[in-house]
Amino acid sequence: MSRFYLIKIIAFITLLILLAGFVFFRKDENDVELSQSEIERQQLIESVKEQEKDKKLSEEDKEKNKIKAMAENFTITYYSYKPNDFSNIKSLQDKMTYELWEQQLKIIEQNQKGIKDDSKKYITFNVRIKNSEIIYLNKNEAKINISYIHEKIYGGIIQGEITIKYVDEFGEDRIPSPTEKTEKKASVTLIKENEIWRLNEIYNYN
Repeated sequence: MSRFYLIKIIAFITLLILLAGFVFFRKDENDVELSQSEIERQQLIESVKEQEKDKKLSEEDKEKNKIKAMAENFTITYYSYKPNDFSNIKSLQDKMTYELWEQQLKIIEQNQKGIKDDSKKYITFNVRIKNSEIIYLNKNEAKINISYIHEKIYGGIIQGEITIKYVDEFGEDRIPSPTEKTEKKASVTLIKENEIWRLNEIYNYN
């Protein structure tokens, strides 16, 4: 075999090796590109999942805050009153289920029948919420425990034509007794009726 043909054969083999290497390199490069594309796709999927999760959590938090606010406001109004005055309970009628409202009406009727002493006109009970905790919550029912300070305020302030004066619980012109404060706990149950949350039960448990 002449030297010329030997050189041609070597050149041809070299060319084949170079072509094979180029093809392999391009394949590897394409694999890298495909892998990068897959990574980006997976990252996009995870990002969408996280956004959906955050949105869901946000909606759940809004629902929890709404329910807690309802329970707290109901407790404040329900336990804030003056003796022999049931306007606080009556003002909550649209917040109650039919069953709870019927129960409260009976309580009001019973208490009104028993009213004899109306001498202590200037006593007021007020409520300050300390904290509240959701015990359980599902699609149609929730239970919240509430800690609150119940204040019994003796006396008040009467505005005259020219001056104001302090009176005690009997309306006498003198400095009233100090306010009594008691820490209490209430349990409130809500149920959803026609997509509307309503109070179904409230009671003190301490």
